[in-house]
Amino acid sequence: MLHSKRSAIALMVTLIFIIAISVSLGISLKMVKDVKTEVTKQKFAMQSNIIVTDIIAMLDGFSTEINSAQRLFIFLQQYGELPLEINGIMVHISIKSARAKINLNMLKNNTTTENNFKHSLGQYFGSYGINSAYLDMLIDNVSGIKKDDSYNSDIFTYKPYLFRDYIASYRHLKEINNFYTIMNNDNSLSQINFEELFYFSKDTNTTLDVNYIS
Repeated sequence: MLHSKRSAIALMVTLIFIIAISVSLGISLKMVKDVKTEVTKQKFAMQSNIIVTDIIAMLDGFSTEINSAQRLFIFLQQYGELPLEINGIMVHISIKSARAKINLNMLKNNTTTENNFKHSLGQYFGSYGINSAYLDMLIDNVSGIKKDDSYNSDIFTYKPYLFRDYIASYRHLKEINNFYTIMNNDNSLSQINFEELFYFSKDTNTTLDVNYIS
């Protein structure tokens, strides 16, 4: 009986010892994995730093040759996409102009530049079969509230609560686009990728009426 108790105690101690070793091994393996992950991150950060430094040096060399809008256009046409290999790492660089997208709210101004912009935008829309009523709607939506209701289109007759000081977001533009499509029975706007063409502020989840806030 005494021998059986000793055997049981010995077995229990052995099991506890095995469990302790298993836990230690588990912790050790996790630490090794964490260290390996951290080393990989540091290596990647160092490689990234080298790559960025090399790319900046390369672009600095190009920048001395770009001194006009025409030269910038030619540069982007030739070097907009650059596949490179730096220190054994394949790198793909995509270069775009910071003004590659148009701010629709320029339509509210009446300077020579903005009027030329309106004319060019009207021609662009016309090339897709979109009539001038659409441009009029856009201009109305950035031109502010007019007490005499002298708008270029009748969009506010049907949508009196639509914001009129500027095109606030892509969601706002889509509402204008939907109105044009329905009223003119014209699906021409679907041919244009507006998110690639125009710059928009980020949409918000607010439920407040922006006209009321103004």
